Amino acid sequence: GLDDGLFTIFTPERRAYYETHINSAYSSDRLIWTYRDHPRLTEMEKIRSAKDISTRGFTVATYHGNGWIKAELEPLGIKVFYEKEPFRRLSRKKADIVIEDPLIGIRTIKQQNIPFHQITQTKVVLPTIPYQLLIGKKSRFVVILPEFDRRMREIREDGTMERIMAVYKSAV
Repeated sequence: GLDDGLFTIFTPERRAYYETHINSAYSSDRLIWTYRDHPRLTEMEKIRSAKDISTRGFTVATYHGNGWIKAELEPLGIKVFYEKEPFRRLSRKKADIVIEDPLIGIRTIKQQNIPFHQITQTKVVLPTIPYQLLIGKKSRFVVILPEFDRRMREIREDGTMERIMAVYKSAV
């Protein structure tokens, strides 16, 4: 209740508190990361969905507040560890998987000073997820959402979003 909004994934739980725009602002691939020399890496590389994670019995580490994990993985009975530093848990072989955008994953590993040789970025890409601007239903700024949606559509169409992402990727 201290902030007007956030930029994240719009989950069913968040619908009770937030409004959002129609189109996604940014879509992100989600890669499966694991620790180096995971004994079940070959099996892990066959994952294509959350259900595959569940049926194979892999555990997942993620950050506190990851609404997508809570909404999509927990209902399948997947053991989830909520951590301040999920990649650290992974590097210590205390979980099987972290699911994260490749750029965010690399940035996080660098920021937390985790040696890259301890973590493996698999080739498994789960379906993309849309990120959106969420604004609290009681916020006076909720009225900007239609204009935000229009502007986001414009910058995608004119190539601005692609240029912004290229700068971000080069900084990681």
